[in-house]
Amino acid sequence: MREALEDNIIDSGALDDVPDAINPKDQHVIAAALAGEASVVVTNDRRLRAETESTDISLEAMSADDFAGYLWELMPCDVDEVITTLVAKRTKRPVTAEELMEALRGPFPALATAWFTATGE
Repeated sequence: MREALEDNIIDSGALDDVPDAINPKDQHVIAAALAGEASVVVTNDRRLRAETESTDISLEAMSADDFAGYLWELMPCDVDEVITTLVAKRTKRPVTAEELMEALRGPFPALATAWFTATGE
């Protein structure tokens, strides 16, 4: 597996770039984001988001719903295309786009609200 992922494995020295304010058990997440030159880390861990925001690293921490909402604002047609694709792939237990978005309302309330508002459903 290491061979297959060789280009994606970060050096353990990358942890040196992670501020001490980040919980040691989460430092690998921030180290990977920094090594990948990410501008955003998406996590539903409130503590990690708060710790990340309290540091001077140039990395924004967002919840999955906030990130999905951001993507919707940035490129709604692309997000809608993803939703359409997910619906089309549901062959074992088919669902409509409305049913899918209703199911996603729990973990992605802002995205679901934006989608329902935009589609008039």
